Amino acid sequence: MGLEDAVDNALSNASSGVLRRIVWECINEKDLEVMQRLSQDKSGFALADLLKFAIQSSPNTTTVVTTNYDRLAEYAADLIKATVVTGFEGNLIRYKEFPNDISQRKRLQIRERVVNVWKVHGSLDWFLKDDINAVSFLPREVYH
Repeated sequence: MGLEDAVDNALSNASSGVLRRIVWECINEKDLEVMQRLSQDKSGFALADLLKFAIQSSPNTTTVVTTNYDRLAEYAADLIKATVVTGFEGNLIRYKEFPNDISQRKRLQIRERVVNVWKVHGSLDWFLKDDINAVSFLPREVYH
């Protein structure tokens, strides 16, 4: 049984909520430390070097598929000045936008570098609005 299955099926609602919060806090703390470091020193981030190589050998587009919740792929794409497509539209407050939307295809045509980041298990900055819709925004801790 994987972590998500265990949290969703083997634990009580109260326990799974506490566990989710603890995991989120631990991952988010380290993720924000990386963001803070990269805002001061952009050198030596191997994932950015890898994305730069991958995007140069393609038609200025590459895709990252990850099971991680962190935002390292997004940081790396920012460092190489690529547009990040995560399936959400917007910057700080983002709304779900599927890759086959006509408006997105038009925007992609005018972008020079695009990194698609598909997160299989979700992201630190994804939150459920209701049972069907997800919204994405940077947590309040980013602004401190």
